Amino acid sequence: MSKYLKNLVTELEFDGEKISVTLAPIKYKDTLRFNSLPTITDDKGEKTLSHESIVELMQDIVPEYVLSIRGLTDANGAVLEPKDIFGVAYFSNLITEIGTSLVLAGTPPRTRKPDGQKGGCLPGSRYLANGT
Repeated sequence: MSKYLKNLVTELEFDGEKISVTLAPIKYKDTLRFNSLPTITDDKGEKTLSHESIVELMQDIVPEYVLSIRGLTDANGAVLEPKDIFGVAYFSNLITEIGTSLVLAGTPPRTRKPDGQKGGCLPGSRYLANGT
């Protein structure tokens, strides 16, 4: 049996609230978009993804996949829906966290082929076929 899930439910904490987010599986075309993100080089010469580019991509991709959010309220206790958080700077870290869950859950784990080579993964996933 496959480990694929039609919908992913992830539990997160935001502003002291425990929330539950139901996500549809990410499409292959959207996983590829992560490959084109610009990198920045830190003082140690290590390359990392630009925070601004990650947030921008997450704001663009994640809304399509969020089916529901439970447990998220505003300061007055009003229930917040997905449409209430996208595009609002206050929620950028939450959206990035949701997006990270989406990408990690939506890409297959690294596997080994019978000849011992690594493979079975999509470009843009957390594990690339070349082992990096």
